[in-house]
This record gives sequence, structure tokens and C-alpha cells, in this order.
Amino acid sequence: MDQRAFSLGVDVQEKKLSSNRLYIKKFGGTSVCSVERIEVIADKIAASHHKGDKQVIVLSAMAGETNRLFSLGQQIDSNACNRELDVLVSTGEQVNIALMAMALIKRGIKARSMTGVQANIRTCSQFGSAQIESVDATNIQSLLNENIIPIVAGFQGQDSDGNITTLGRGGSDTSAVAIAAALQAQECMIYTDVDGIYHIDPKIVSEAIKFKSVSFSVMHEMAKLGAKVLHPDSVYYAQKYKVPIRVLSSLSDKSEGTLIDTNNTTSTKSEIISIVAQERIAILDGSIENNINNLCNETALNKVCLSDGLIWENPIKGNNCGQYYAAPQVYLEPSLHKIDSNSLCYNLEHFVSESELVCISLIAEPEQKVAENLTRVLDILGKQDIHVKLTATSEKGLSIIVDDEMLYQTVRTLHCEFGFDKL
Repeated sequence: MDQRAFSLGVDVQEKKLSSNRLYIKKFGGTSVCSVERIEVIADKIAASHHKGDKQVIVLSAMAGETNRLFSLGQQIDSNACNRELDVLVSTGEQVNIALMAMALIKRGIKARSMTGVQANIRTCSQFGSAQIESVDATNIQSLLNENIIPIVAGFQGQDSDGNITTLGRGGSDTSAVAIAAALQAQECMIYTDVDGIYHIDPKIVSEAIKFKSVSFSVMHEMAKLGAKVLHPDSVYYAQKYKVPIRVLSSLSDKSEGTLIDTNNTTSTKSEIISIVAQERIAILDGSIENNINNLCNETALNKVCLSDGLIWENPIKGNNCGQYYAAPQVYLEPSLHKIDSNSLCYNLEHFVSESELVCISLIAEPEQKVAENLTRVLDILGKQDIHVKLTATSEKGLSIIVDDEMLYQTVRTLHCEFGFDKL
């Protein structure tokens, strides 16, 4: 049973906001990627403030800044201490919260920047991928009561020893949801460079359908399997603490975006709700002489593998050739390096059998039993000469792994096979 949870340290019964709607607004890296964009977002925040809305703003670092900071650390030491890396990369968000506070103050609006530490976001001590353990929103609440807009750094917190920690890539979404839960906000609004959740990536299929609403269960599965709009943990916590999430574009005010909530069902005229693609995947081959199951059990490697509970099989050899794992290369490579540097007795060069692959997943509501479509999928792709390397099924869908150059052909073939082209 999943025991993930955090305690909420503000007495919501004593809030003084009963006459006002409170929104937590998180702006991602592309939304605040420059001083010019920060000025545009400041105008948007100011307009809501003048309408009487109460707001807490959560910011990511500028697009590309976290990677730049990681690179600086790697230049000093390719095996840098994780604690110091967290201190380093957390500064990206701190730059943006200060700039945003300055921009709002310039507009005559009271605002104050807050680091994760100042916002009392407490985490475990797993540097680089910490889990939130508690949120004491008293400091944030005090600012709201004084009509000051809190500008909070996402992606970061503090452990019980006072160390700065980071929540892993995409962790600003989780920061925003945790604050929304602590303050019982009306909605947690995630602003990004897309105007909602689509059934498929519009960059792959231009006729992609935007959802007006999505259920938590479907969105969580989409996020786990590669949909980049939301971090999976943020959806998990939003469902657990009943926090509605709305995904909107920071580039336009014309769309209401997509609402993710407990009461929503995700329905289309197709038996499949969504097709999700995740690129740059590597396969860890369990058929080799090394015991990959021991490797995953004895290290944190299992945390970076795709979607808990997926059992990958070779569609030709079946499940009698050992255990396979699949993982995004961006997480796998540093994990293997860390295992190697710890001098564990594994021949790591043999584990990664293939890389530069793509995982494509078909997702439906649980009762649709989409896994029954596996034979159908393999048949239609075989007729297109698309070789499926691995397959996996779950309660909510099925996943396949193919060569990356087959991404567009595979997705478009499945898009037509399941009738999305006729919607």
C-alpha cells in the first residue's frame, strides 16, 4: 500500500479568507523564461489581484536554468555530493521569485518572495528526489491576511536537519499542490506553454483533442507514462487531498484549460482515452548473466523505471527470458553512474541492452480493460512493419517500446486504428 502523505500544519478553520476565493498559481519555466516573460506574468497576476482574487504564486526556474546549474556542478565534480547539488540547483527558483516580487512591487502590489524553507515545506532527506512530509502554511497565511502576495520557490524544501532539498524534476507542480492542500485553495492552477490536456501530443498529431476535464486516475496514469504537462506526484497528492488542478496556457487568456478533479470522468467516443509517448527510453535486459532483479532491489534504480507495477515482456520470446526494465535515459544514466561509483559488484555495461527508444502507451478508464487490445495492437503495427521490442499491460492500459524513428508512424497508426481520426 502506498503510504505517501504529508501533514498540513495550518488551521484552515481560522483562515480569514472565507469571503475571497484563493488560487494557487504555478508558472513553469517556459512561462517565466526571461525578464520580459516575468513582466507579462506580473501583469496577469496584478489583474487578478485588482479583481479581488487571493493568490499564492509558485515559480519554477527559467527554462534551461536547472540544467545549466547541474552542468556547473558536473564541471567541478562529475560525482558531486547530492546535498551540494541541491543547494546549487535550488538557486534557479530563488532568482525568479525575487524578480517576480520586484515586478509586482513596481506595480504597486505588496508581494514577498519565499524560499521553500521560508514557506515551511518539510521533506525527507533524499537529496535530488525528496518527498514532502509536511507543509506548515502559517507564514504564507500571515502574508495573505496582510494582503501580501506570497511568491514561493517551487521544487524545494528543507529536511529535519535543516538541509535544502529538491523534489526532482517537475517538483514545482508538487510544491503548488501541497500548498493548495494546506490552504484549502479553490484551485491549483498550473500555467504552462500548452492550453490544456490533449488526448495525444499535438506536435505528433495536429488534430489532437483537448479535454475539458480529466479524471485524477487517468491523469495520474498519463503523467506516470510520460505526459509532460504534470508531475505524477502532483496528481497523486491532488487526488489524495481533493485539490482540483486546472492546466492552462500562460501565453493566452482565451482558453479555460483542462480541469482535473475527483468528480470528472474522461470520456471520448473511442475506447481509448489517451495515447502517451515518452522518448529517450533505455531497456535494462534481465536475460543476461547479471541478476538485474537484485540490482533494482538493492539500489534506488527501481525508482527511475517506468511506472510502478509494469512487467515488460518480449512479444516474441514471452516471459521466459528474464525480467526487463525500461527507464528514461535522463534518470537512468546518473543512477547507473552512482551505483558504479559506490563500487557495487555489478557489471553495469551489460545492463543497458538498447537505448534511444520510445515508449508509447494506450490509456483508458480501468473498466475498459484496454490490455485486451494487445493482440490487436501487435497485429496492426506488424502490418506496418513496426517492430515492437517490449510490451507491458496494466489495469489502465498497455505500453509498447519501439525504435525512436518509428514514433510518428506508430502513434498515427494507433490514432487511426482506435478511431480518433473520426472524432
